[in-house]
Amino acid sequence: AEAAVAAAPKGRIAVIATEGTVRGGAYLRAIKAREANADVVQQPAPLFVALAEEGFTEGAIPELVARTYLDPLLGSGARPECLVLGCTHFPALKSVIARVAGSGIALVDSAATTAASAGNDVANAAANAAAATDELGDKAAAAVDNAAAKTDEMADKEAAATKQEAAEAEASLHNESVAEDKKD
Repeated sequence: AEAAVAAAPKGRIAVIATEGTVRGGAYLRAIKAREANADVVQQPAPLFVALAEEGFTEGAIPELVARTYLDPLLGSGARPECLVLGCTHFPALKSVIARVAGSGIALVDSAATTAASAGNDVANAAANAAAATDELGDKAAAAVDNAAAKTDEMADKEAAATKQEAAEAEASLHNESVAEDKKD
């Protein structure tokens, strides 16, 4: 839908898709959500699926079918600026569709734009994950540094306490020794 809106500055957009996709209105809603004033016309093109699946992508039959579907879209009112290929099968017939549509109509391959958008989403998610990982790594490093400092501090206190105990024990032994010497 974004690519269609971008390709149609005056908002004249035609959509060809399967019967169910046209009936469901997904492209119409998506385009209108991005450009409320867009003039969107839709045409079901179910035979394009069979032609693509059977490998009939060039010649008289695909061209006749393309004319049957596109002539009503292209001849009624203002000519569309772009034609959305609203099914993953339709790019197989892109050259025939382009020839019948004629110059001045941009073809928007919904499969390619969806894949590009998904690729961008994945790249953004990876970048966000990397940033979060870096942040977590920084926090972990700070926690390790903090723990090391506390461990050093505790070790210093323990060493001081041990030193104090040793000094007290030595003083006690010295006092006992002095007391023994006085007895003798």
